[in-house]
Amino acid sequence: MGPCQALECSAASPALGGEGEKPLFLPCTGSAGIAVTAPFDFPWEISLRRFAFRVLKNVRRWTVRVARLVRRSAQYWLGWVATALALVTFGAAASVVSRRWIALWWREGWKPAAGYLLRGGVVFFRLLRDRRVGQWARAPLALAIFYGLFHRDLIPDGAVIVGRLDDFALMGAAARWFLRSCPDEIVQRHATYVERRMNRSVASARS
Repeated sequence: MGPCQALECSAASPALGGEGEKPLFLPCTGSAGIAVTAPFDFPWEISLRRFAFRVLKNVRRWTVRVARLVRRSAQYWLGWVATALALVTFGAAASVVSRRWIALWWREGWKPAAGYLLRGGVVFFRLLRDRRVGQWARAPLALAIFYGLFHRDLIPDGAVIVGRLDDFALMGAAARWFLRSCPDEIVQRHATYVERRMNRSVASARS
């Protein structure tokens, strides 16, 4: 026989009950002789189990909500950072583009024009970090960036190309204003430094 068995009550066993009664299930013993009873849930166990289930359900729900919020926030922040970098880069290029640059491109080709544009962009970013330049000169750039990040402007940003025309136009004007507001001595120093560094880089690359 197995370790557990059901003993039927019979008339021959008066101690276990009379004739016609249901089988009596006795606790069984394992190999170690320990009594094992059938599982029974107390009321406090049921309440605790329901409470734990509700807590886990709420934790899962709030975890999904927080993850969704973090994902949307990251998308918004990455979009703002990418837009700001695109505006500043366009402003740096717009501050360099002039009649002199167009004439250089027309006479000598796109390689010298590209080098001139690269040097002008580096000078522009160096001027942005220079503390000797007044904060009032940077104010139009900050306003242009804020205008570019703000969706409700003169031309709605629903269209990818047309909606950004006013943003880039305002950023180009602000960049040219910033470059003209910088002192000529500081601009000349940065331009000379960038020219020397690039000439050294080109000479070392050729050698």
